Amino acid sequence: MKFEKRMLGKCNLLLSPLGLGSGFFFRHSQAELDALIHLALENGINYIETAECYGDAEEKIGKSLKSSSVESYVFSKCGHKDDHEQPAWTRKELTESIERSLKRLQVECIDLMQLHSCNKGILKKGDCIEVLQKAKKEGKIRYMGYSGDGAEALYAIKTGAFDTIMTSLGLADQESIDLLLPESRENKLGILAKRPLSNAMWSSNTDVLSAKRSLWQRLKQYNLERVKHRLRRLLAGNQPMPPFYSERFAELEYFKLLQEMDLAEIALRFTLSIPGVHSAVVGTTSKENLLKNLRSIEKGELEPELYRKIRERWQLVAKKHWTARR
Repeated sequence: MKFEKRMLGKCNLLLSPLGLGSGFFFRHSQAELDALIHLALENGINYIETAECYGDAEEKIGKSLKSSSVESYVFSKCGHKDDHEQPAWTRKELTESIERSLKRLQVECIDLMQLHSCNKGILKKGDCIEVLQKAKKEGKIRYMGYSGDGAEALYAIKTGAFDTIMTSLGLADQESIDLLLPESRENKLGILAKRPLSNAMWSSNTDVLSAKRSLWQRLKQYNLERVKHRLRRLLAGNQPMPPFYSERFAELEYFKLLQEMDLAEIALRFTLSIPGVHSAVVGTTSKENLLKNLRSIEKGELEPELYRKIRERWQLVAKKHWTARR
């Protein structure tokens, strides 16, 4: 597919505007993921984003990339062992994590290693930054980044130590546009958007998709509490959209602005229209959704007038507590 690649800030990496996220790769077989990853690479996606705490994702990605002749980049994250509930921020733990990622991914150098949402106290201590700097100097990673939101991400940006920032950006996540992106652009950081589709608001399950579309068309007929209840029940058990996202979408009433437009397409194109954003990471294990996302980004950025209206709606309705973590 045809789309323009973007240079990732001050990094010498020319990226596709869409990256393949791997948060749910652990649920699928190697053969299934080989087919998905090869499809992504053959259609112009040139990087995969993962983390040590995504189960066996790194191992599966390593095997898939070895069996592909298409040149690509691999990004990972460190700071948690087997899941998000087991932080691992000591020098020893981070060093060992990088070594494990190199082995699992079957590479000599990881193109981008990111700290996985560590807090400000850990950042201030400095050990985690020094570990990445050492790995970069030794040629084990090319670039170092921070993945996170809010005050912690802003502090990380201001340290001047990082090459990239990955933060939540989308129709229902716009806090970072004003909080983090001005400083990021000033420091020429590569900017990666996570959660551009608001954590699986759109699923690969056809029946659920149909029900969601139907619900979206009828949102204006429901009061706010009924909307919240219906969205939560509909999404339950199917990579659910967190309750705070359903509440935001209900209150933002984008359906009035977007009418019959394809919401997933608008969400992705909106994120890629945000000034300074270089690429958006979308996690999927569906070949159908992957191709749909690629067709969406082929259409380019949103029309300036529609982008302006979406931003104005957020600025009018968004509550102070609508941060990326709440």
